Amino acid sequence: MSKLSTKQRKGLRTSQFAVPSRRAFPIPDKGHAKSALGHIRYARSPAERAAIRKKAYAVLGRKGP
Repeated sequence: MSKLSTKQRKGLRTSQFAVPSRRAFPIPDKGHAKSALGHIRYARSPAERAAIRKKAYAVLGRKGP
């Protein structure tokens, strides 16, 4: 996974974030999806954790854990 620069992150569509309201947990590719799953403990609520899992698994092409 490559790091996103500030310019790249700002260029992402809102739909590429697991938590679009905060533009948190960017998931533009498989590497970032795996990273989001690894950092899921930093989500603010169970609803955010569910959204992160849903978005990450969709990008990874899996239905769940």
